[in-house]
This record gives sequence, structure tokens and C-alpha cells, in this order.
Amino acid sequence: MEVSKDETKKTAAVTITVMAVCNQLDLTAFTGDLIVAQEDFESIQVTGVAADCGVLTLQGIDPFTIGCTDETEVVLTLTPSADDANQGTLIADPQDYNCLEGTPLTVEANGTYNITDGVLTIDYATVPGEGEESISGTVSITMGTVDNTDTDGDGVKDSEDEAPMDPCLPAQQAGYALFDNVNDIWGAGDCDGDGLTNLDESLDGTDPYNSDTDGDGVADNTDENATDPCLPVQSEGYTGYDVENTLWSASDCDGDGINNGVEVTDGTDPYVIDGEGCTSEIDTSVWNGRLDLEEDFEGDLILTEANGVAGCGTLTLVGDFLSFGCESSSAPSVILVLTASSEGATDGTVVAERSSYDCLTDTNDEFEASGTYDETTATIILDYTVYSEGEESFSGTYSVKPQQ
Repeated sequence: MEVSKDETKKTAAVTITVMAVCNQLDLTAFTGDLIVAQEDFESIQVTGVAADCGVLTLQGIDPFTIGCTDETEVVLTLTPSADDANQGTLIADPQDYNCLEGTPLTVEANGTYNITDGVLTIDYATVPGEGEESISGTVSITMGTVDNTDTDGDGVKDSEDEAPMDPCLPAQQAGYALFDNVNDIWGAGDCDGDGLTNLDESLDGTDPYNSDTDGDGVADNTDENATDPCLPVQSEGYTGYDVENTLWSASDCDGDGINNGVEVTDGTDPYVIDGEGCTSEIDTSVWNGRLDLEEDFEGDLILTEANGVAGCGTLTLVGDFLSFGCESSSAPSVILVLTASSEGATDGTVVAERSSYDCLTDTNDEFEASGTYDETTATIILDYTVYSEGEESFSGTYSVKPQQ
């Protein structure tokens, strides 16, 4: 049977398959436990999961050390250089980085990899929304596990501690708060040499790194109230105080409405009433001493502490109640101004003007708040906002009460 050329054209078919070029890389050096390091940040642990075509996924709480609390992941694509597959470039296209509940983030990155050296170097940045600023940085990722062992509980890892079994070395300044108060070695120490153990001081609200917590010139172990700068009562002309101590300076030991620190600066006696004295009827002494600050954060109760220093219609909160991990030698202090709702009332409003929260070196953090107070329930409700480098950083609400 003869078949014409035209009939052949009608019945013939050709299938063409185009295969995509895929970079098959041996990513064993980046699979499993990885350490993420960034300058001025604690190293963190993540997991590397390799896939075909040079795809590597980083999984963990915060692969880019942005400050996350939830598990997330970042997908990287590695592309080898023309002459050496063991090194090349990497990229992370814009992708979700939702590691903070209620705060959607998008991140992108680029960098380099070196399989021989086992190093990923990544420049990352968040993609800012309208009115937001980008968070950026550079991380170095290598294989291994993070060793955060701190045998003596002083807040310094053994690998960086000059004396891993001595909780008082390296020596720390007054106000240091990065210790582990449930560590037996740290608890048994006496880092300020005042005869009280670190654990006892932590439980009593005194400073384990300052033998005179309230700066009144009386050592904690003999002070009738080691967190009240005005007890024991002192006589006119007394000068044994420490004017650099935030607690003492913020107090008003003669009750004349002028803080001790201001009186020293003005050349008046902080133990002698000047002028008419205090005319406020508000009993801020309700909150004098150790205070609990409670905050409901997405259903979880967060508890921090501060020392309350009662003044004339004012209350000064002294301490790192924002839990920044202060580095400065003096604790931050915030002044609350109380105004009664009416004459003789035991409730009213509270205002903290925007002021410095002096805590971390090389940062500019500020705090402001407003709210209400009630003397009968000994409760202050504070709606606060924290600013970092002039921009609003976060906000919340504290319930402030005396410790029981």
C-alpha cells in the first residue's frame, strides 16, 4: 500500500522535553545542627535541611537573630561559581518570616557560601511596610552546636568566663541582673561582700552586687530596710549617703517635695525641710519599696520587678522593669506624677513624661506612660510606650502593686 507525503505529514508526531538545568550541590556541610553568629548578639542554634538543586532551608526560632520567639524558616538557593562548585553565591527571595505572633514580617537576603570552609555568610533585611524601618544585619553560619553552659550561674558562659566556678568573677557593677538566681553556686555566693548570700539578696529585693542597695550609707546586712533610702532616719547634716545611687537620689528623705539628689545639687540639706514642704495629700508611700509589675502578653502573664521610691505626689520606679538586661552601672528610673481625681480622693491619674530609659550602652531608649492609681487597692495601671532611637518600638500595659 502506498502512502502519500501529505498523509505522512498528518500522522507523524514529535515530543520534545526540555530539562531544566539543576545545580546539584553536596550540602552536607550545612545539614543538621548549625550555629548562627552575629556581632554583638548571642549565637543561636538552627537546623539546616538540604534539598535538590542547591536549596537549603534554615529552621529555628530566629535564623536571622531579629528577636523572634516562634519557630520559622528561611529558604536559600545556592548557585556555584563558574569554576568551583564548592563556593558561590546564595539568595533568599522575599518570603514570610513570621516569628513574632501578631507581627507579620517579610525577609530577603543574599550572600556567599563556601562548602570547603563550611561557612555561609548572609546579608539579610526585612522588607518594611509603610512607615516602618528595615531591620538588617550580617550573619555567619557554621556547623556545630551552641554551648551556653554557665556552671556558676553568673550570666557568663563557661567558654568566656575567667573563673567558671566562681559566681563573683568576672566582677560586675551594681545593678547587674543577668545572673541565674536558681543556680546553687551563684545563690551561695556573696558578690558584694556584705555578709548576705546572693540568693537571700535576690529574694529580699536587694542588689547582690551592691553592699548598700539604697545608698543611705548603711550596709544591707545592718539596714533596717535595705531598699528604703530614708530608713534608718538620719539627723540634720548627715552626709554618709551615696548621691550617685539612683534609689537615694530619687527619694525625698525630709518630705519637703524636693528629691535628695536635687537638694544636693542645690546645696540644701536632704534631711531638713526647705520652704513649705510637701502639700500633696496623695499617699504614695503605699508603693514605697519592692513592686511587682504584671503584664498580660497574648494570654501569658509576664512579671517583672522594680523598687518604688515615694515622693511628694510622685513615685519613682527604679530598676530594669522592661527586662532589657541593663549594662549601665546605675539602674533606670522613671518618675510617675500622680494627680487626685478630686480633693481628698484616694484615686486619680498617673503620668510619666517621655524620658530616657538609661540602660544599654550605645542605644537611645525612652519610656512614657499614662494611667490611673487607687490607694485603697494599692494598684497603678500604666499604659506605656517605649521608643528606640526616636521611633516607637513597642507598647503595653502594666499593673503595679507592692510585693506581698
